[in-house]
Amino acid sequence: MIHRLKQWWQRQRMIRSMTATLNNHQGFGARGWEASSTLSFAARTVLADEVLAWLRAQLPYTARPYGMNRYQLHLCFAQMAGQQRTFLADGEGFLAFNRLESVAIFEQLHQRLTTSDWTAMPSLTTLEVYLFSYGDLLKPMIDTDANR
Repeated sequence: MIHRLKQWWQRQRMIRSMTATLNNHQGFGARGWEASSTLSFAARTVLADEVLAWLRAQLPYTARPYGMNRYQLHLCFAQMAGQQRTFLADGEGFLAFNRLESVAIFEQLHQRLTTSDWTAMPSLTTLEVYLFSYGDLLKPMIDTDANR
């Protein structure tokens, strides 16, 4: 019983720490690209290549405390009107992955960006990509524990 209580308490600390980190706009990389539902296959391929180049450039700069190198990738489709963002579809997530699995995940992303049907979103103006790093999300909590 005490062991389960300690596990629950530790999980709650991790969730609170990760939430605080996200609220401080840390622990993830985000970028948007102009997009439209009428992009040609060639233009979508160029867009997918740009997204993959950005993701590959982000990985080396993520924190890996105690060898923790798990990531989560999400896509969002939005319409931007000035500063007003309207999400058009739920973010498409990928399974959590580590650096070794990133090649396969990035290939799935490339395939999804070049072949998925965007015609259901005629007002699409922006593709947003979010890369969450569990190491960066948990690093503040780990650093706090190390200083105790």
